[in-house]
Amino acid sequence: MLGAADAFRFEEHLAECARCRLMTAEFAGVAAVLERYARPTPPGVGPVPERE
Repeated sequence: MLGAADAFRFEEHLAECARCRLMTAEFAGVAAVLERYARPTPPGVGPVPERE
């Protein structure tokens, strides 16, 4: 996460930089997919399922 000052500078830069706007737009799809899977893991459940 960016702090408030860094976020302001980033958005200010994007307003003037077409290349960075394009690169940022390309990540929108990835961000949407990651948001779907960014749920907290329940307590007691490991990150990798164990085989029986």
